[in-house]
Amino acid sequence: MSPKNKIALVFIFSGLISAVGLILALPSIKGQRQMTNTRIINWSSSDAKISGFFAVGEVTKNDLRRVPPAGSDREREI
Repeated sequence: MSPKNKIALVFIFSGLISAVGLILALPSIKGQRQMTNTRIINWSSSDAKISGFFAVGEVTKNDLRRVPPAGSDREREI
């Protein structure tokens, strides 16, 4: 086998190993994005706590147009 063919095989196998590693890591990465502590947020009350640090009024800047649709990705991210 020529040196060029050996180098080509090394690149192919290294790419394959990287792809397998990525596929194995994806379920854990996706799991990190999901909220673990789901609770219902009262978006109509500006004093309702979203977290230990923020209230609804602070996140929406007291503008009801900024309230995310129920069940949307944006609401889950908040």
